[in-house]
Amino acid sequence: MFNPRLLNKPPIREAIFTITFKEIISKEKITAFLKTEFVKTNFPSSIPGYKINIALTQKPDLQTLTEDDGFTLKQGGNENKRLIQVKSAYLSYHNLVTYDGWDVMIQELKSLWSEFCSSVGKELLAELRVRNINNINLPLPLSQEGFTEYITLVPQIPQGINPNLSNFFIQIHTSNPQKNLQAIITETVLGIENAQKSLNILLDITGFKKAIFYCNENERWETFDELREYKDELFFN
Repeated sequence: MFNPRLLNKPPIREAIFTITFKEIISKEKITAFLKTEFVKTNFPSSIPGYKINIALTQKPDLQTLTEDDGFTLKQGGNENKRLIQVKSAYLSYHNLVTYDGWDVMIQELKSLWSEFCSSVGKELLAELRVRNINNINLPLPLSQEGFTEYITLVPQIPQGINPNLSNFFIQIHTSNPQKNLQAIITETVLGIENAQKSLNILLDITGFKKAIFYCNENERWETFDELREYKDELFFN
């Protein structure tokens, strides 16, 4: 089993837990969840969401149709560290700004999901997803080793091309076939912090598993633990 190191100051700027439904849920079910005391007390600020459908007409011009699609729920006031998105296809739970740790977030997600199931009903699930958006500041100037002193996932520059990069963008899709897990890793340069003399790197890691999960089974939470271990392994490697 992979044993991650504990970081005193994790560079996670946003952690997102996403539960995707097997079938589209109705607007009535979403509204029932919004009317619960849990939402009214903890997430009193709601913003309607929309999705845009583009269709070809006979002319043939593009026709844009906009329809309601769930809500974004915020804590309101000075408490803005949590956010919920509840859509017809998925529910996501966000830890913003300062990461409070896996144990805190997973317990809150369990409470949220219990309230959601009580008001919406038992829905079959199709995918579980964990995403960590990391901002990593590298001190400037970089050594002769460049990015590789800190980061192992870097572009390979062929001979004849200036290796001094001002920016780059890398995205890879990888997997763990033994556990049926997949991941998307995105890495790019966000910019230079002149005051801090540092280079800001984005390292965005999403781990997910596609399978049929039942609403109240422990397999869902066991899978989240697997995704935690997987995305930590990817981060430290």
